[in-house]
Amino acid sequence: MIKMTNINPSYWKNLEIELQEKLQTPMKLIFPDRLTKKFMNWYFNIERADFREDLRYTKEELQTRFQYSKRLFFFVIKGRDPIAVLLGYREPNSDSNLFYLDTIATIIAKKGIGASIMKYLINWTKMNGFTGIKLDTELSTERGILLKTYYEKFGFKVINEDEKGDITMECRF
Repeated sequence: MIKMTNINPSYWKNLEIELQEKLQTPMKLIFPDRLTKKFMNWYFNIERADFREDLRYTKEELQTRFQYSKRLFFFVIKGRDPIAVLLGYREPNSDSNLFYLDTIATIIAKKGIGASIMKYLINWTKMNGFTGIKLDTELSTERGILLKTYYEKFGFKVINEDEKGDITMECRF
């Protein structure tokens, strides 16, 4: 399916079921094994809806990240439309065994989609032998979502903050 040690489809099927129950509509996860034009468009559409412009990737940047080792990349599909994306991989250029959560985004807010994905991601990284998860984010979004507070609910701690309010957080197991 993808370059990953243990994708375990039955594990992720449980996330589909949980999301279906939350949204009361059929949901499915798609794990691309190639970064086709269709998947790039899906990614960029979600990114445009959820990220400020200076945080969005170019086509080349996304293609580079897609090649990283121990990659996990999936979309959450509602009907025929992608409503969420996750992209992560073993932290590049590091001796640590941290999973780097590059992108988690949803275009439907306040329904628990992101929280469900995070819960499953944390358990999945533990099952696959990672020692924790690292991510870069901002204190809050333009929509006022307090990202630092959100990630702290999952056990993340700030390890670095810059003058613009961008932060690096880790959750160690």
